[in-house]
Formats: sequence, C-alpha cells, structure tokens
Amino acid sequence: MKNQVRIQVLGLVILAFVGLVRVESGECADSAKQPRRQQQIVYNHTTAEGAHVDALVHKFYQTNFKIVDINGKGFVPAKVSEGTTLPDKSTADNGQELAGSVLVVYLITDQGRVIYPIMVESTDERLNPTTLRTMEAWRFRPATLTGKAVWSAAAQEFIFKK
Repeated sequence: MKNQVRIQVLGLVILAFVGLVRVESGECADSAKQPRRQQQIVYNHTTAEGAHVDALVHKFYQTNFKIVDINGKGFVPAKVSEGTTLPDKSTADNGQELAGSVLVVYLITDQGRVIYPIMVESTDERLNPTTLRTMEAWRFRPATLTGKAVWSAAAQEFIFKK
C-alpha cells in the first residue's frame, strides 16, 4: 500500500499510515530552527480495565499529538457506525487459512475516520494486511466533548480462527 510506513520497534513490526494531521491546539517545537506549531489534541478515554492500552496510546502517539486523558466530564467516546464488522478469517497468499490475533491502537478523527493504526501485537504478521484493509473501511460517529466532535484514541483486538 502506498502511504504506509513499516517500522521495527523492539522486535515488533509496526505499520502506520502516513498522512497529514490537521492542527487544532497545543504547542510543540520540531527543532531549534523551526517555529513552534500547534499540535493536534487527541482525547484518550481512560478506564481501569484499559490501563495497558492507555499506556500504549501515550507511548506511540505522544511525540506527534497532545494526548489528553479523560473520563467523563462531558466526553462521549466514538461509536462505530452500523455495518462495521470484524473479520474472523484470513488466508495467506497460498490460500492457507491463518489463525492468531492482532492488537491495534489507532486514532479516530473528528470526521469519524480511522488514521495512524499501529499494530502493537501480532501473532502472525501475515494477518496484518487483512486487519488494515478492514480498518480502512471503518467509519465512526466521532467522540464528542461537550457536544463538539473531537479526535480520540482507540484500540481493537482482532482474533482470527481457522
């Protein structure tokens, strides 16, 4: 796929889409020679059960985004649009059925689009293309904060069976 970057981090292969980020607020400086620019705010809905995922969101996105942890206080998480499905089967190029799982963290824009998915854990990297193709088609009702659509972080585990 074009607009895709493959990165090896700590033995994990991470795939992420490359694209432009709309600027909203928060500041960052890329280097001493660069002027300060605004950084996109991403709201991360925190829960006790999701502490592991919350840490992953910060780990992978805090360099390029301003991550704001939030729980309640007028925040409504993104909701998946009707008709969005999770695949339960995947096949290799030779037709062999594959089994395993993939954990993905990703961002949802204020327009309900999935961007910057990162494969955090994958038992078989041959499952990653099926996962990415599925996510490209996803649409969400975006998260809102006091009624205004905002960017948010999310995670999904894909489980493939033979």
